[in-house]
Amino acid sequence: MKTVLRDRLFLVGLGVLIGLGVVTLKRSMIFNAGDSDPAALMVKVREVAWLTSLEVSLYKKVSFEPAPIPSKSAWGSMLNWARFSVNPPHGRAIVFANVQLFYDLEKMPLSDLRIAGDRVELRLPPLKAKVALRPEETEFINSTLDSEQTAQLFSLAKEGFEQEVLADQGLRKRAELSSQNAVKAFLLTLGYHSVHIEVSDGLFLR
Repeated sequence: MKTVLRDRLFLVGLGVLIGLGVVTLKRSMIFNAGDSDPAALMVKVREVAWLTSLEVSLYKKVSFEPAPIPSKSAWGSMLNWARFSVNPPHGRAIVFANVQLFYDLEKMPLSDLRIAGDRVELRLPPLKAKVALRPEETEFINSTLDSEQTAQLFSLAKEGFEQEVLADQGLRKRAELSSQNAVKAFLLTLGYHSVHIEVSDGLFLR
């Protein structure tokens, strides 16, 4: 299965995020870096990390040939075998999807966010991929699949999109640097002078 990148890449600019930081400062009535609350800061970091997720539009050619479903009886198994031998179900389609690469900070422990005066140390989890199929745009090349088997084809495509995007080092680097730079810029607008960001399995900034 081959994945082809379209030309659309959606990425929030750092200028917008700096503006978000200024708004946050105003709403917080001057955020004092020295005595900040880690829990409150974590909420803001989560918002910034999500806003800077990298989104790509992809399409993939998928082929699927389901195997016969085992039957509880020998007679049923024989009928299934005969049906699959005479006219085996198969399907080929071009499937479209939007995929986001992002840092999921919802379950990130507070221990991964350390504040010491005007210095912040942040350890980010590995990147995740979220796949949203666009089934209404699917182009079936040839298919004799029923509705349940078609759902299996879509499931296969979804898994393929996720695996291939996470394996693409170029996309991973772009997503990591975009989110890390945005989070760092945001923290600097809050009054911190030193920001260290580390990632469990990727790049890090000092």
